Amino acid sequence: MRLSTSAFVYRACVAAAVGVALLALSAAASGSSGSRSAIPLLKVGLAGDTIPVLDPGRAEGAHMATALSLETLMKHGSGSAVVPNLAVSVTHPNAETYIYRLRNGVKFWDGRLLTADDVANALNYYRYRGFTTSSAYTSVRDIKATGKLTVQVTLKHRDASWQFGPPVTGEIFEKAFQDAHKTTMGQPGTLIMGTGPWMPVSFDPLTGLELAANPHWWGGAVPIQHISIKLLSDDTSASLAMRSGAIDVVPVVTIPQPYTSTGSTVVSVPGCNLAIFTMNTKAAPWSDVHVRRAVAYAINRTEIVHALGASATPVSTVIAPSQLASIASQAQVKSLLASLPSYPFNLAKARAELAKSAYPHGFTASTVSYPAPPYTTINQAIAGQLQTIGIHLQVNTTTIGDWVAKWISGPRNQNPAGMIDGGCTSQDPGFYPQMLLNSKSAHAGGFNFADYTSPKVDAAIKAGIQTSSPAKRLAVYAKLLTQVGLDMPYVPLYLEPSSYAISSKLRWPSYSYSMLDNAWALGIKAG
Repeated sequence: MRLSTSAFVYRACVAAAVGVALLALSAAASGSSGSRSAIPLLKVGLAGDTIPVLDPGRAEGAHMATALSLETLMKHGSGSAVVPNLAVSVTHPNAETYIYRLRNGVKFWDGRLLTADDVANALNYYRYRGFTTSSAYTSVRDIKATGKLTVQVTLKHRDASWQFGPPVTGEIFEKAFQDAHKTTMGQPGTLIMGTGPWMPVSFDPLTGLELAANPHWWGGAVPIQHISIKLLSDDTSASLAMRSGAIDVVPVVTIPQPYTSTGSTVVSVPGCNLAIFTMNTKAAPWSDVHVRRAVAYAINRTEIVHALGASATPVSTVIAPSQLASIASQAQVKSLLASLPSYPFNLAKARAELAKSAYPHGFTASTVSYPAPPYTTINQAIAGQLQTIGIHLQVNTTTIGDWVAKWISGPRNQNPAGMIDGGCTSQDPGFYPQMLLNSKSAHAGGFNFADYTSPKVDAAIKAGIQTSSPAKRLAVYAKLLTQVGLDMPYVPLYLEPSSYAISSKLRWPSYSYSMLDNAWALGIKAG
């Protein structure tokens, strides 16, 4: 394809910037006194992740890569605090309005200055209904530049969860670059244009990504001159690569055991990543509520966690207990959980529920599993448990591209049931309801995998984010969880800790589940 003049200029700018960074890498490797880098090369392994494109609206599963290059308005600080990043300040003049003042002088890798137009364009891009990101923007009325360095977000109503959502997850890219590459932004031959500490040098969706330090980063000297990201099928492959020295760090570990003999360190911290078994409420036979309740009784969460082979915690609600604890005491959380409809493992009750359904003798169905552990392992374990009550679930594996097409971008009825887990970025109790239960997300590209629609639950979701009172929010989420417990669109399975594996030559003192949102490699230190 012939490049336009403007597209050629942008690519030349990227090449020039990358050239400067590679010269710095060469100096670092040779021990030049002019190098400011503590680590010349960091070799990263992503286990089971994909990087289909670097376009952050379409890059399902690629966040660990794009977060190194594309920055956000705000970022997570210590604890649950949200602190400025590309924004230097945020004001909140009324319940529906947030005004972000941008840093002056921040430059994209091609030398252009960051403006409010870039920020407003990127955030509005993520609102597109076909993107999974759109579920985080359902409360937005308008996002616009009100000055060269001022962005105003106007909400339809108060949203207590807003500050933990798009301001810390909406990655900013250059508008002019997007305009010049309308159909190719993020692809291997085009890449992306951001402001972050590392710039993509080369990209292959099948093997990985090479990044070089941005020599003009607004945040100062970048401590790692080059990052090489390798895509690996699972934790076993990643552990073998770590043992051979091919990689230095795996930032997200699902199953720690394979790393025990690699000479590396595996560290786990509390997290809120939720694994669920989803059932499409609009597609038979899963549309029968008695079938869904039967499945809930038939699943033995303790055995599922054992099959996982990781230090996960069985859970029974779509809002993690740790998220409820952000608005209530431990005693209040315990009381709430005890009051909800519950489905402890009980085959007699499972068979009784199935007998009430239109399928009293069971049925045969299938699921398409993500082609890597633990997804196939957990789906197969669930299939074995369901078989005891007459539900025969055939587990099929496929390619990553086909899985994304069936689970994410395609019609929900293409894959009406199966195990999936989520990357949690917030301890706010409204996080999972907004994604999994909101009827506005029940469409191709949305995260409401069960196609679940309930006016009562929608009202509770809205009420839960429209008040900042912890007591009122707890009461609202009690009603929400009660209704969801009766309808059972999802069977919550377990909560995963956040874990990483790292070479003994390195350390990562600032690691937490929330720190993976923005330029996470800045926290990795030598020694």
